[in-house]
This record gives sequence, C-alpha cells and structure tokens, in this order.
Amino acid sequence: MSNEQFKLRETTILVVDDEDSILNILEIGLKGKGYVVFTAQNAKSALEIIGMQKIQVALLDIRLPDMDGIELSERIINYNPRAINILMTGFPGIKSTIEALRHNIYDYLIKPFRIDQVVSSIERSMERYKIMAENYYNVELIRNLKRENEELKAKLSELMPDKTRLQRKTMDKYRKLLSDQDIAVYSYSRHQKNKRIEQDNKRKLE
Repeated sequence: MSNEQFKLRETTILVVDDEDSILNILEIGLKGKGYVVFTAQNAKSALEIIGMQKIQVALLDIRLPDMDGIELSERIINYNPRAINILMTGFPGIKSTIEALRHNIYDYLIKPFRIDQVVSSIERSMERYKIMAENYYNVELIRNLKRENEELKAKLSELMPDKTRLQRKTMDKYRKLLSDQDIAVYSYSRHQKNKRIEQDNKRKLE
C-alpha cells in the first residue's frame, strides 16, 4: 500500500449534540467544506451510527442526555481504535479539560466557536488519523510477513528430509556397502583358494 492510498477521499464526521442549532450549524458548515456528516442528539443514536458507518472524526458534546462525551468517546474507540474524538462544551473548566486529555481526546472546542475553528481542528486530527493508519498498516504488514515466514519454514521442513531419518538412511546405505564389500572379498578369496587347489591337483597328476 503506497502513501497515496492513505489519502482519504472523503472524511466522515459524526456530530453528537442535543442542541438542534449546533447540529444544524455544524452539519451545513462541514458539508459545505466537503465532509460527509452524520448527526445524533444522544449517545445511543451515535453508537448506532458508529456501528454502521466508518467514522473518522467524532465531535462530541461533553454533556449529553444519556451519557457524557468522555464515556461516549471510550465507546467509540472500542468500535474503532483509530477514530479521532473532539469534545465540545459551553462550560470550560480545568478539571474537565484534564480529564478529557486523560481519555485520549484529541482536541477540546469551547462554545461558541466559528466553523473555521472546527475545520482547523478536524484537519489537524486527520493528520494524526493518517499517521495512525500508516502505523496500523505497517504493523499488519510485519505481522503478515512473520506469518508467511513461519508458513514457508513449515513447508520447507515438510519438503526436506528429517535429519535423523537422513542419518539413518545414510548409515543403512553404508552398512549395505560394507556388506557388499565383504561378500565380494569373500567371493574373491574363495575363488583364489579354489584356483590354488586346482593348480595343486594338476601338479600332482603330472
């Protein structure tokens, strides 16, 4: 896979917020920038979308009616470990910011925000997504190469004779060779002996 294949044709974004106005503004603004946008007003609907769509970036309101954004981000990561989560809140605070960063949240947007701020955060996040995709591919490539190497070793082992069997076969051939030599020497000796006896008998008759 070349680097060109990591260039995403369409960036898929999920926006989760219980305020219709926020959903409408982000949906219209992001679609106008060429993104594919899905929207949800609660965590349950968001997870249904995550289960059906390959979401790359999730914009999550930190306060949702059925689950907070940080917990939802963890659920999303379980579905797709490479997904990028960006939190949105109208109530900024040091405690929530630190907690968000501990949960691998990529960015933190404070409401009200401009659409260009959101787009800037998404563009930065996609650079991270690309790096994660490349790393994932490299890990898979190494894993596949190792597996293929093990399979090749197994096939070569099947094709090549076992060392012990080879040694035994060699010894059997050696023993047979010695046996053949012994027979040949015995036959030659017997032949020479018979020849001498025949010569001795012939001399006696003379």
